[in-house]
Amino acid sequence: QLSRITKALDPKNTGFINFKQFCHGIAQISSLQGVSLKDVASDLTRLSRENSLAEDSDQRSL
Repeated sequence: QLSRITKALDPKNTGFINFKQFCHGIAQISSLQGVSLKDVASDLTRLSRENSLAEDSDQRSL
């Protein structure tokens, strides 16, 4: 399954992708797993907020 993910993200196997290619790859991966892009975006937003809150509390403890 990892090879399918790699192929979706880097179909030309160049080792480099731009933002548009990344988004297209994520769309393909999420459709393979039955997940909508809205769900992916929601999860990424939630994780980003959680990480931001954790970083803030780490900074306060210094």
